[in-house]
Order: sequence, then C-alpha cells, then structure tokens
Amino acid sequence: GVTEGIQKQDWPKAISVLRLAKEFEVGDLTQQKIDFWLGYAIFNSARAQQEPNTLETARATLPRFQEVLRLMQSCGDYAQRNNRESNRQELLTATNTFIEIQEAIIRRGR
Repeated sequence: GVTEGIQKQDWPKAISVLRLAKEFEVGDLTQQKIDFWLGYAIFNSARAQQEPNTLETARATLPRFQEVLRLMQSCGDYAQRNNRESNRQELLTATNTFIEIQEAIIRRGR
C-alpha cells in the first residue's frame, strides 16, 4: 500500500490495500503504522475531493476527514518511534481545519 499507493500518490489504491491490511491480525505498532498511512491516504484523497467546496462535497468528505482524525489519534506511538510525530501533528491540525470547513459549508447549505 505504501509502495504502490502512497509513493505513487494513487490514493484509491493505497486506501484499498491498507484497508485490507487492517483485517489481518498484527501487533499494535504494525496496526498503528497501517492507521498512519491509511489516514494519510484518506486525507489526501478527501482534500482533493472537497476542492469544489460545495454542499455535496462537504457531505461526502466530512466523514472521511473524521475517519482521518480517528486514525491519526490512534497512531501516536508509531509516529513517535519513527520520526513521524511532526507529520502526525500537521495532519491532525489540517484535518481539524477541514472538518470545521466542511461543517460550516453544511450548516450554511441547510
């Protein structure tokens, strides 16, 4: 998923492979690694999808950004042990911003 999806910025492929990987029984740090990269891929995919900033795209991407938030909150040990904590913090901040934006668009659209 990381080699064929993340490195090639093929977000759908990365998401598909990493979701499949989550089904396997693995250790906690490996699960956190999967969560980190899955969150990263979903974030980039949702960021591109929300671009028109319409009510439709806000409704479609809000749950995706919320999932990214949950994934990034669950992978702290992996991020700290692998020099990815600053990346995780940046993603958390950006994700919270996108959640606020999507929620505002949805509130205005109702």
